[in-house]
Amino acid sequence: MNVDFPMLDQGGHMGNSGGAATHSGVDFQQRIAALAIAHMLCGLEFGSLGPTIATKITELRFETADEIDDLVVIGPNTRLFVQAKNTLSVSPDPASEFGSVLAQFVAQYVSDSRRGDAYVLATSLVS
Repeated sequence: MNVDFPMLDQGGHMGNSGGAATHSGVDFQQRIAALAIAHMLCGLEFGSLGPTIATKITELRFETADEIDDLVVIGPNTRLFVQAKNTLSVSPDPASEFGSVLAQFVAQYVSDSRRGDAYVLATSLVS
């Protein structure tokens, strides 16, 4: 069986293109998920992302097939679609990363909107 690892060079070493940035983004995404899991295990409302969307968590989904796929927090009457970005430049350009996130929110709404859905862009504070 032949297995191809495109991120490895001929010597079996990981390529470094985007590695630090990708790791930072995945780490931030995992921190948001850990916060949600802690709330779920303690039976607390998950309101850390804003008081208007606080909900008791009944289910968590990670890396889903939804348009907004980082984390889906499901409560009794709501679904929170969380897009986690450690850093994000806000730009009016539709082709920017921010434009891409907004397009994902719209695509999610159009493909599968339900009463009680909320779309969350979680970013870190930059000082």
